[in-house]
Amino acid sequence: MTTLSLFVTILKIWVDFIKLIFKTYELYVYIQLNTHVTNHDDVESYGYTGHGACILLGNWDHHPYFHCICLLLFIYLSHIFHLTTAINGVSRGLLSEYIKNSRGVQLFTCRWLPLSSPKALVFLCHGYGMECGDFMKGCGTKLANYGYAVFGIDYEGHGRSMGARCYIKKFDDIVNDCCNYFKLVSGKDEYKNKKRFLYGESMGGAVALLVHKKDVHFWHGAVLVAPMCKISEKVKPHPLVINILTRVEDLIPTWKIVPTKDVIEAAFKDPLKRQEIRGNKLIYQEKPRLKTALELLRTSMSLEHTLSEVTIPFFVLHGEADTVTDPEVSKALYAQASSKDKTIKLYPGMWHGLTAGETDHNIDIVFGDIISWLDKRSSDDRTTTSTCSNTSATASRAGQGKATSSPVQQTCGRKTPRLHSAM
Repeated sequence: MTTLSLFVTILKIWVDFIKLIFKTYELYVYIQLNTHVTNHDDVESYGYTGHGACILLGNWDHHPYFHCICLLLFIYLSHIFHLTTAINGVSRGLLSEYIKNSRGVQLFTCRWLPLSSPKALVFLCHGYGMECGDFMKGCGTKLANYGYAVFGIDYEGHGRSMGARCYIKKFDDIVNDCCNYFKLVSGKDEYKNKKRFLYGESMGGAVALLVHKKDVHFWHGAVLVAPMCKISEKVKPHPLVINILTRVEDLIPTWKIVPTKDVIEAAFKDPLKRQEIRGNKLIYQEKPRLKTALELLRTSMSLEHTLSEVTIPFFVLHGEADTVTDPEVSKALYAQASSKDKTIKLYPGMWHGLTAGETDHNIDIVFGDIISWLDKRSSDDRTTTSTCSNTSATASRAGQGKATSSPVQQTCGRKTPRLHSAM
């Protein structure tokens, strides 16, 4: 729904509502008098005849205003319904609550539920410095509109959760908190027979893979958007630098001294969306803390050496113009993972923020691919395949027209998967 159409819809609602108030007021006067009158003589003594007398004596359906009010009420409620549907689709909107982790820290959790029984459960793992309630609202809403029950959690120190802002003392703490919450939800009676999928963006991709490794048979699949699962050779620190930082990390663990580029500037291509994300005060936008940076480095390097242990069915997506996490990282995951069902898709011209920082058209392309992948694996009967593809989606810059999509799907052999990078 565009801003203009939303404004027009709201205006119509208020016009109808004002009309309804005027008509209801007159009816209210009649009803007040009706408490004192019982026959035509009493009615006429108040100066009401004809249709007014009909209302006062209880003959509602004979008065034209009664039908008018019913019609206006119907129109008003219809507009409310359509407006709600336009904003929230067919989902119930955002629901949230706080839980306490094993360390006694209050963690914010949220969920988006479809109106009917969900096809499957999707658990969100957000990126470094991000949060679920606002930043991933679009993701949660879209998936819920297509019939999925979506659950998210803000890691300790992130978003609305308690704790030192964006301070990761142990990466395993994040993984364990997610495991505990996700299994708590999955164990509810209404969800016990539903398939369970992990969804991770950037650092959340690493979280999702590690959650999977905690219980490899519990999960039915994972969607990994520009995952952090390997340090690109282009940005890997020199071993001497790592050694020096490691020696002082316990002395100044929370110091914000790690130099880094402007991640928001580099991750989100659309200028308007980038500005909106900067305005989200729940997103951490300062330098990384020393301990946090080293934990991210250690986690990435550990995953890099254990990619062959990944067995979960997965769909990895990456923008070819991503400068935050190198697309080669996703290619390595696809090539080395032992999963029998694995898919990779690269998007030429797109940046790191595939689901939040591109044009609306490109975001729709990405979510279309995600939902298609989930739909096929949410059903009971499916075949396992390994595929890789390049979607020629020319990401349009603001004011330069819409993007176009021309997907090219290619099947890769399981024994010797070959990645096609010709764009």
